[in-house]
Amino acid sequence: MTPPAESFPKRPTRATDIHDDFSSPTLRTDLWVADYLPHWTTPERSRARYELAGASGLRIPIEHDQLEWREELSAAV
Repeated sequence: MTPPAESFPKRPTRATDIHDDFSSPTLRTDLWVADYLPHWTTPERSRARYELAGASGLRIPIEHDQLEWREELSAAV
């Protein structure tokens, strides 16, 4: 069996195109959007939930009260 570290792709040799260490008290609007898939659903369903955790970075939770991004998916559950 291949050890997990050996199965990852090699690191890129060039610098990243953007850099954000998430140390700001708010997300950088020049890099990040507040809604995912807004053209397919409502803002309430597509709003990104996140917490900026200072030196720890960014936390992206999926919470119990978070709605499905499409109403049809909620009805199927």
